[in-house]
Amino acid sequence: MLAKDADFGHCNWVSLARELRVRYEIQQSDTRLIIKTKVIKHFQSEVLHRLNEHISENKKLNLYASFKTIYKFESYLDYIQDFTIRSTFAKLRVSAHSLQIETGRFSKNRTPRNERFCPYCKTLNIFKIEDEIHFVLACPLFNGERQSLLDEIYRTFPTSATLSERNMYFWLMSQEDYHTLKRLATFCKRSFEKRSKFLSNRGTI
Repeated sequence: MLAKDADFGHCNWVSLARELRVRYEIQQSDTRLIIKTKVIKHFQSEVLHRLNEHISENKKLNLYASFKTIYKFESYLDYIQDFTIRSTFAKLRVSAHSLQIETGRFSKNRTPRNERFCPYCKTLNIFKIEDEIHFVLACPLFNGERQSLLDEIYRTFPTSATLSERNMYFWLMSQEDYHTLKRLATFCKRSFEKRSKFLSNRGTI
């Protein structure tokens, strides 16, 4: 009776079962294990699709979308045991930080994107937008710490020295190497701390 009702377009248990069978491409001969695998793959595909749409449509995540091209569990979440270092690095990756490119969006009089200058560079009469790339690879406030980091990286990966600033940032954020990730994340934490000290001391380090 349920099957006949479903044939006539009524919604019931049979019609729902048929819909699921089509959605998950389940065949009559499929075993329970095969069915389970197909359902899991379907959910993974749906989640990744929605995540990709969200990242693509969110302007805040434009930079993140440039290097996050494969949606998978990131190695740094396992490699970096210190919660504060791991959290700081994760926030930098997804633009949930205190750099001007982000905080300028929330000020009472919203700062235009092209005027969200680095506070340290402004003291040197250098007007550079304080975004993630500037923070990691360009701001002179962190020259000493950055040089130590890059020296180690260039020794391990010599060809990385030929990358442009932007491509170097993408390369760093896509890293899988254990030692590189730990050094990079530690650099980010220490640099944010140095930046905070600079801001709290009104320009004196």
